[in-house]
Amino acid sequence: MSEIKSTPTLKRLKGEFKWDDMTRFPGIPKPDQRIPILWISPRSSDDKFITDYVLINHTGESLELVTIDIGGFATVDDDPEVVMNLSESERTYTDVEPDVAVLIAQYDEMYDSDFVLQLNVSIVSKSLGKLSFALSKKGGFGTVPLLYADGDSKYMIK
Repeated sequence: MSEIKSTPTLKRLKGEFKWDDMTRFPGIPKPDQRIPILWISPRSSDDKFITDYVLINHTGESLELVTIDIGGFATVDDDPEVVMNLSESERTYTDVEPDVAVLIAQYDEMYDSDFVLQLNVSIVSKSLGKLSFALSKKGGFGTVPLLYADGDSKYMIK
């Protein structure tokens, strides 16, 4: 069973994160230069094999409720017949202020690298209403823009 886990200590980090649009690395296609108002970002932890994942609120308003469900699956030795499932209870935050990041999950490079991990993020706010996002990826997530100011999102469940 995977070691991905919601952190037992609900943690909030204020003003530690700034969006990096990667424009310093020229390439094709050009990086999106929009700044998201909600995004997930990796952060180093005390353990060199563990990466913390945080959700950053850059909406300019407090989020009334943030709920995170973690799940995923893995095949054993790339055999599609053998599947292990991962499911965790939800993690909930209330009143997440602007420019605050909340710790939503941890990824262990040693134990989780073969898992396809899934995050389901639900948010409730006065101006945005209720929004839900789902993303899954093998090998961790990296930096993921969840929602732009114009309402565009690759991960929103409609």
